Amino acid sequence: MYSITTMFKPEEQLRRFGPYWGVSAYVNEAAIMDDEGNLLGNERIGEIVHRGPNVMLGYYKDEDATRRSQAFGWHHTGDLGMFRLRRPVLFVDRKKDMIKSGGENVRR
Repeated sequence: MYSITTMFKPEEQLRRFGPYWGVSAYVNEAAIMDDEGNLLGNERIGEIVHRGPNVMLGYYKDEDATRRSQAFGWHHTGDLGMFRLRRPVLFVDRKKDMIKSGGENVRR
């Protein structure tokens, strides 16, 4: 994804707290999806996915990774979250226990 995917309105920015990421930006959609490609409703944890013109075209010379990241027509972030009742995305965890540090993949 390029640049912003979720945001808070200016009047909400100073009131936010915790691991909330906001609502979908104007240029893309954000959703929560289970492993079978079903979009989930409020208060259900799943993978945070996006679609819109700011989604990458794919991984360089890696068709398998591109296919996995674009499953069901959405860009898969590897982040787990859920929508709360007022629809801000709440980040919960990573789908895999791996982070990038200095360009290297590191398992927790």
